[in-house]
Amino acid sequence: MAGRPKRQPLTPRLAVAAAVVIGGVLPLATSFSPTDSTMAAWLLVATIGLVLGSLAAARGALPRQVSYALLAALAAFAVACALSATPLLSFLGRYPRFDGLVAVAGYGLALSVGARIFGPTLSAPSRIFADSMAVAAIVTAVVSAVQAIVRPDERVIGLLGNSSILGAWCVAALSILGWRLVAERRVLWLVGFAGAVISLALSASRAAWAGAAVALLAVLILRRFTEQAPRWWIVATALAGLAAVIFLLPSGQARLVGSTPFASATIGGRLLLWGDSLSLVAAHPILGVGPSRFVDALGLFHTTQWAAAVGPYAPPDSPHNLELQLLASTGWLGLVAVAALVGVIGWTMWRRRPWSVAQAAAVTAALGVAVTYQFSYTDPVTLIVVLLAVGGAVADPPGDRPRLGRVWPVLVLAWLAAAGYLYGSALLAEARLSAAVTAAQPDPAAIADVAATRSWDPDLAVRAGRAINQLAEQGGSDAAPAVALLSRTCDQVPDSTECLQALGDALTLGGDPRSAVGALQRALTLDPMNVDTLLKLGIAQAESDDASAAEQSFRRAAQLRPSAAEPWDDLTALFRRQGREQDAADAQRQADSRR
Repeated sequence: MAGRPKRQPLTPRLAVAAAVVIGGVLPLATSFSPTDSTMAAWLLVATIGLVLGSLAAARGALPRQVSYALLAALAAFAVACALSATPLLSFLGRYPRFDGLVAVAGYGLALSVGARIFGPTLSAPSRIFADSMAVAAIVTAVVSAVQAIVRPDERVIGLLGNSSILGAWCVAALSILGWRLVAERRVLWLVGFAGAVISLALSASRAAWAGAAVALLAVLILRRFTEQAPRWWIVATALAGLAAVIFLLPSGQARLVGSTPFASATIGGRLLLWGDSLSLVAAHPILGVGPSRFVDALGLFHTTQWAAAVGPYAPPDSPHNLELQLLASTGWLGLVAVAALVGVIGWTMWRRRPWSVAQAAAVTAALGVAVTYQFSYTDPVTLIVVLLAVGGAVADPPGDRPRLGRVWPVLVLAWLAAAGYLYGSALLAEARLSAAVTAAQPDPAAIADVAATRSWDPDLAVRAGRAINQLAEQGGSDAAPAVALLSRTCDQVPDSTECLQALGDALTLGGDPRSAVGALQRALTLDPMNVDTLLKLGIAQAESDDASAAEQSFRRAAQLRPSAAEPWDDLTALFRRQGREQDAADAQRQADSRR
């Protein structure tokens, strides 16, 4: 019919959809379930965005040298997975961060998708990507401000589940939106930039503050190599404004100077964690301990200083440093491969001066987030955004890309199938676990059945077993389903301290304390400085009528953790059970003095 507008091709819409999903939906894709499902939600949303971008019409492609360096890095990661103590789990990735080969391949795909949908010029998807990030930054700022007002004594996390992740994402948003404002002063980008500043300040993440400061200072140097350079006083004003907002907030002042016990303890704990991680790397220098194995392997390298200052109650699943994270999971092979990839990308970018604002934004975001990751851990929300921007910054015209023919769609669909199953099943498992534990009358058998959703996933089984243990402690159920479930799981991951601890609890609650002693002694060989294991072991020994061994375990726990009241509480109960009233009174005074 005459006058009817032409139908737009599908592929540009896919590029726009990918930009919206990754730039705007991903940072807002949170979960409010009682169990921790946010990471799985992020990865599933990221999967959708990356597949949309992979199927879009190509506006550009990764240069050959970048593609080859990326494949080499992925191959090094795959070798580390294959030669780890638990190859399947390293390939698939484990809770809570799922950093297996599937997730890392997604990071590589983000580089390719960025080149594909943005290309070497400022395109419509690139502009919409900035729009989406601005909207997400505004929503995040509103949520963060409400959290700061309603719960002033808690760390602000926005919708990102963690203050460090919130801060890292804000560094990326500041970099991308700030450079966009150099080319065009749009109200949406300006408000989004302000929102990112507010959320960054409220996050009280010192690592992110350092990253933002480095990013803003880097702009003063990078402006010499860009087609459109911001005036130096604008950058200085932005840096001063960020510092002013931080100093005006009481939480910002406290975190900056370390005046609160938690703030100062974080610094000390981080230094101890780095020291223990270096010991682990020294013992496994070539390939590390394998991806997703840090939490299990680190226990052997904890020191008495760690036990006294930090303790076992929140075991770290990352060294909180990018280089140590790579070394621990993939050894020097992985670190060298990633360094080579970064070097190739950096050299490619350097040869493309003068840079567009999009290229300068990608460099700034990468620098700022890299500094943040010196004191934190990688996350898919921030990393995929940065890699998407970097992929667009180094893109060649589409005709120059290596020809993969029919291989590319097959690879994308294979990755989609793996990622969709892994992260979709993770969300399903979280929904089932949440429903089971929050039921009016929780059924231990129903909770145990949740583990069948991902029968290969030991962490889901351990969490289900712990939930059953909690019900048994409250006197409302039997721990037998937990014993059966955790016995199988601990055979699957025999070096997991957390699994053996949960099994020990289940055996004690189920009336088999002697078997519990065996499980907890195994756990102690994996992490000799674990105070929690010693306390559980002492309880099992007391239930086995071995009071002397129980007293020894409790006193060892008190020695390792001098500030803790729990060992003295357990000693008090043990002495009263033996009729040693004076010893019980002395132990009670010790406990009260520490409380």
